[in-house]
Formats: sequence, C-alpha cells, structure tokens
Amino acid sequence: MGKRGPGKKPTTLKVLEGNPGKKALPKNEVKPRPKFPQKTSFFNIKEDLSEEKVIDFASGFWDRNMENLYNYGLLTDIDIDTFEMLCLAYGEWRAYREKSLKQGAVLEMGDKGYKTQNPYSIRADKAQTQYEKLAAQFGLGASWRAGIEVQHPEEDDGEGLLSGVK
Repeated sequence: MGKRGPGKKPTTLKVLEGNPGKKALPKNEVKPRPKFPQKTSFFNIKEDLSEEKVIDFASGFWDRNMENLYNYGLLTDIDIDTFEMLCLAYGEWRAYREKSLKQGAVLEMGDKGYKTQNPYSIRADKAQTQYEKLAAQFGLGASWRAGIEVQHPEEDDGEGLLSGVK
C-alpha cells in the first residue's frame, strides 16, 4: 500500500514561504546543483497534425515557465522529466480541449444518432487532472503560491551572498 495523505511539500517551497510550520528543515536532503535546463529531444517529435499541436502547446508552456521556475530554485536538472510531463499534460489538455470545443461536448453517433461525450473532451479532462497533480509539485497553482515571498532575480543585488546571509 502506498503512502497516505498529501505529498510532502518540497523544502525549497517551505523556505520560500518562510517555513510556516516552524519545523526543522531537513539537513541532509538531496540538493541537486542548479543547471539551466535545455529542452529535451522529445519536443522535436511531430508526426501528425494533432500531435504537432500538442507538442507546440507543450513547447510554448516550457518556454513561458521554465526560466522562472529555474530562477526560483524550483526546477533543477533532476526535475526535467517531471517538468517535461507537466508540459506535455498542458499541451494535451490545450489541444484536446480546443478540438472538443470546436466539435461540441456531445456528439451524435451512428445511424440512430446516439449521443455520447466527445472523446477529445474525455482526453482533455484526463490531461487536466494529470496537469494539476504535476503543477502542484512546482508551485504553479494559486494556492501553492499563496504566502510565498521571494526576492525576484532582477532585484537581487548579491549582498546576501557576499555577507554570508542566506
């Protein structure tokens, strides 16, 4: 049986929030070195029109979010696969939702006109669920960001590093 309850919040997020629980933070936690991530080769796959749209939307999501997550220390080189899954979940949601909106949520099937839910709508719903689970790991939801205070990279004058204050 798996672990019960909500997943652990990443220590980086706890630090950004000011450690609201005031519990001791792990001292021997794995801390991968920050490395500016490069897009993986997966984003070069484009086989047909629908898959091309998914990849285009996923690639756009990567471009819009990767640098900020990296700058805040929420994305490191060992997180790339999870971030790639997040990007692809977003790409699938966007492409399939777009198709279901164009075709309609309910389709008539067969000679007798049986009504059924649009398969693209079903796929969009599944992709949205996957996206929401993965986005929480990177603090990409409004509730995850509530209470987080960070110094923006362009405002950092480097004094904290020079004086030894973290």
